[in-house]
Amino acid sequence: MIAKSNRASIGGWWAIALAVLIACIIGWTATRAAAQVSGASVLQADLDADNVLVLPAGKTTLDKPIVVKFGQTIRGHGWASQLEYSGNDPYAIVVGVEGKQCYGAVLRDFRLSGGGIKVIRLDQTQRIRDVWIERSKADGILIDGVGEQLPIDGVTARECRGAGVRIVARGATNGVRLYGCSLQHNDGPGLHLETLAANAQLNDVRVVDCIIQGNQRVETSGEVVARGYVGRLRISGGWIESGRKKRGILAEPRTFPTIASVYPLAIGDVTRRVGFLTFADGAVVSECFPAMTLIDAYKADVSGANVWPDAAKVEWTGFEPVAPTGMAIRVQP
Repeated sequence: MIAKSNRASIGGWWAIALAVLIACIIGWTATRAAAQVSGASVLQADLDADNVLVLPAGKTTLDKPIVVKFGQTIRGHGWASQLEYSGNDPYAIVVGVEGKQCYGAVLRDFRLSGGGIKVIRLDQTQRIRDVWIERSKADGILIDGVGEQLPIDGVTARECRGAGVRIVARGATNGVRLYGCSLQHNDGPGLHLETLAANAQLNDVRVVDCIIQGNQRVETSGEVVARGYVGRLRISGGWIESGRKKRGILAEPRTFPTIASVYPLAIGDVTRRVGFLTFADGAVVSECFPAMTLIDAYKADVSGANVWPDAAKVEWTGFEPVAPTGMAIRVQP
């Protein structure tokens, strides 16, 4: 039989142990909350210190953009990690620093709300993978920089005020790849490609098994827009649908004032046009009216597209596209 004094002693120890446990739980909860609610300076410092920023499960707030530099990675725990952006700049994450290489920059496995991603430098070994972007104040992803080879894999961009993905070139930008992406319900096009200078070129963009659907909530140019000197754009597999009976694909030239230092023999303005646009592997263009408008699109090949319904015509002027027998094609008025 336990003496009364011993029982009191044991009871006291249990009370102390319980108090310590409660204090630990409260401290752990406070630490977890602090880890999930951080300003840009804290997150940037963590990224620069270790070259890796791991977003915890739950919501992490961000009040200014984070800059991802050479060899740095931001990764989360998939859907469980949400980065909530509240800054004034439309882009929450900026990849690259002007004039500096940015090899190995990686973004993967998290949700981003309230801001987009801006890439200002493309170098091999960069990657954006399995990132869900929603409600950006501008584009979901904006690529506005020189370089080559950027895979964008399994990314969702939806309900953004601009395009889902916008790629613009002021110099030479090559080799952007979109694999299995979902670009839906954005105010602008799902995918927008454009050159912004007479001597700029945007080449070899490949769109593979992507869903581009229900965009153009404000801008009505097309679900996919290619404008200017866009060469070798290849769309294979996947699904393009307006859902609002609007245009599917628009390819059109862009005219620039002559730059004497670049084109010393040119007279008048310089017009740059889309070339070698290709559809392959039964890429579906559904419920878009018209399905495509191709204006001076050099050697466009739409024979690999599956256009539905038959009334959704392919409009063209200038260069007649390669198309299968029976596809509804007419000259644009």
